[in-house]
Amino acid sequence: MVDIDVLIVGGGPVGLTASILLSRHGVRSLLVERHPGTAIVPKSRGINARTMEMYRQCGLESAIRGAGLATERTGLIVWAETLAGKEIERRVPGRATPANMAVTPTRNCLCAQDDLEPVLRRFAEDSKLGELRFSTELTALTYDDNGVSAVLLDRASNTERAIRARYLIAADGAQSRVRRQLGARMVGEERIYDSVNILFHADLTPWVEHRPAALYFIEQPELRGTFLTINGTDRWGFLIHSLEQYGFKPEDFTPEHCTRLVRQAAGVPDLPVS
Repeated sequence: MVDIDVLIVGGGPVGLTASILLSRHGVRSLLVERHPGTAIVPKSRGINARTMEMYRQCGLESAIRGAGLATERTGLIVWAETLAGKEIERRVPGRATPANMAVTPTRNCLCAQDDLEPVLRRFAEDSKLGELRFSTELTALTYDDNGVSAVLLDRASNTERAIRARYLIAADGAQSRVRRQLGARMVGEERIYDSVNILFHADLTPWVEHRPAALYFIEQPELRGTFLTINGTDRWGFLIHSLEQYGFKPEDFTPEHCTRLVRQAAGVPDLPVS
């Protein structure tokens, strides 16, 4: 049976960062992630200033900023009826004001999760104390006063391996199987917000380059959504809010319907979308 100081379940930003921090403090860890690699879709995008301060201390700040967008390309938040139509309002986010910037040596960063995770993985793998195993799933877990015993499944070879760890970090997401097994409930109500996020490619440069923003809120009587900046040119997310309020159901979101909604929000009926 393998014996390790800390078992980390989940290879997203939380798990990878935990591996890096443990290595910096001289603690051996093993990270397991059931997927074969890092994220393949953006999911989250924003890294706040406090987190960037931590990454700065770990020597990761430059690499993360290199993978993300330059700060001058996301300096605003914009409200509009459509991207090509009437602008309602624009603001500089409070976190970017001189007063807030004066209290930190760094600032927030926009770096999509599928761009961020490879950077974190590379730094985590560079350490001799942190081992990473992808395509590896936690299938069984017991614990006592001295630690945890786990069974890990190698999904590539379909073989199992037992492991003993002094501690376990559950970094396996909002639907954490570890958390559910431990009976740890989330605080507050669940399922209070319904939305769909459309990931698409389209060149929106003509309507955004003069007002670079992290978020473009679209306000229409029959559609309320948000363009989420990913690379600031041709890779975007479009978040549809409050589906029930506008009569949408999840099954309505076929590729054709998503394309229509993106074109409607952009205000460009013939916009090429993929």
